[in-house]
Amino acid sequence: MKGPRAVLVGILALLAVALARQGCNDHDLSSLEAANCSPLAAGLVEDKIVKKPKYPSQASLDAPIGEAVACPFIYLPVCDTSNKTHPNTCVGEAEGATIACEGECPCPVASCAAIYAPVCGTNNITYGNACVAEGARAEVACQGECPCPVASCAAIYAPVCGTNNVTYGNECIAQGARAEVACKGECPCDP
Repeated sequence: MKGPRAVLVGILALLAVALARQGCNDHDLSSLEAANCSPLAAGLVEDKIVKKPKYPSQASLDAPIGEAVACPFIYLPVCDTSNKTHPNTCVGEAEGATIACEGECPCPVASCAAIYAPVCGTNNITYGNACVAEGARAEVACQGECPCPVASCAAIYAPVCGTNNVTYGNECIAQGARAEVACKGECPCDP
């Protein structure tokens, strides 16, 4: 399988051949004739030319802000971080998108271990483990299932022992650690 660079080199070679066939090698052409020698006139770039965004990425750096960027008329789809498919990297980046992966959306999920260690994403969705969350491009907010515990507990020492045999400063702290309380007081619990 050819990589993107090899495909791009091939496309540029095709562009040069197509323009040469149109007689576009002569540098003394009138401006009207030169206009007919553009890649757009040759049908080799998209007829929808996109505007360069205010904060461009690499694909459109050569064009001034707000000016048109001509992108190749090729379909090498890419998926951006908002899960939108673009026909190629040039179009995606010229539209201000951040490319997440090559190919149509959604991006493939990485192979993750089948271990259930739930995490809650900042989008309030519970994922099977951190790897699955990362594959879904979700930021982990906390360990355990959603919703995440409230972070503020009173600074009152009223110890409780969790079923995991860990002593917590108070019941709120135990809940924040997602521990089930076995008894009040320090561990171990009285039989």
